[in-house]
Amino acid sequence: MAICAGVPGISVEILVDGRPLQEYEDPDGQNNNARVVNRYVEATSGAKFAEKHTVGRNFPYIHNSLSFENYVDGEHVDGEVLLKDTLRSGSTGTITGKRRQGPHGWTQKDFIFSKLTTDDSDVYGLKKNIKEKIARIGTITVEVFRVDVVNIHRKGTEDKSLLEVGTVSEKALKGNPISHSVGFAPSRAIAGCQVATLDYLNPRDAPLVTFNFMYRSKEALQIIGLIPRSPSPVPLEDRPEESLGREELAELYRREKEKNARIKRERINYKRVKRERTTNRDSTTVSGDSDSGGDVEVVSGPSRKRARRDGPIETIDLTDD
Repeated sequence: MAICAGVPGISVEILVDGRPLQEYEDPDGQNNNARVVNRYVEATSGAKFAEKHTVGRNFPYIHNSLSFENYVDGEHVDGEVLLKDTLRSGSTGTITGKRRQGPHGWTQKDFIFSKLTTDDSDVYGLKKNIKEKIARIGTITVEVFRVDVVNIHRKGTEDKSLLEVGTVSEKALKGNPISHSVGFAPSRAIAGCQVATLDYLNPRDAPLVTFNFMYRSKEALQIIGLIPRSPSPVPLEDRPEESLGREELAELYRREKEKNARIKRERINYKRVKRERTTNRDSTTVSGDSDSGGDVEVVSGPSRKRARRDGPIETIDLTDD
């Protein structure tokens, strides 16, 4: 869980299936300070997630209530107030989605990690609000404020559609290994909620503490260097046989059989080629003296046909009469 050194007693974590995701320290630690905590977590496509916040007994500001306000990809989606009367003994809360009150009661859309779709289109012509949205994709932010509760009622806010970015240009991401965005499950009915009107004791642009969770795929976390890359598997041939399972042994046997058959074919082909070369070679051994004292092998060249004269042979008589 993420803990702020400057404000003891407050912790925030991201849950999937009720279990906290492993957190990784921000390699660019200069973004951290006494009131800001940055962590990386792994996002799995299609997984529902929740934000859990806890206030321990060692929290110093127990005379005011606390508001935990959630932002996903730069947009405010929900919040929860822990009343001051609960802070002395410790208190906790969980936000699992975007809650809204409609004409037929309260509904919620659960948070989901959605795979980001990208292309190589140009960034020129994008609207300013789309560019700003893209720049904030990949981060879950929880801002904590000290507040006084003015009143509590049951009238909530109407559903407000979040800005959809659709397919994102790789150029707009500017080389950042962002792999996912936050999506929402279909609406489901929930029990009615209480709504608080608040008086903020911290300026809205200066929260008591801010938690940023940069969510990325496993591959993206490996690119950043937060997760070691998977080592190359050891070939079956190099592993002890006693460590192999039945299917692995069968595969190893198949490979050996195929290898031996290939070697056998290569040997047969080699012998056939050698025999053909020996048969086609025309050579004669001449016995006689040579500088080396041994036999001399003469390889015959192309045969030459002797010129033949056709017709009668003319005879010249050279004797005297």
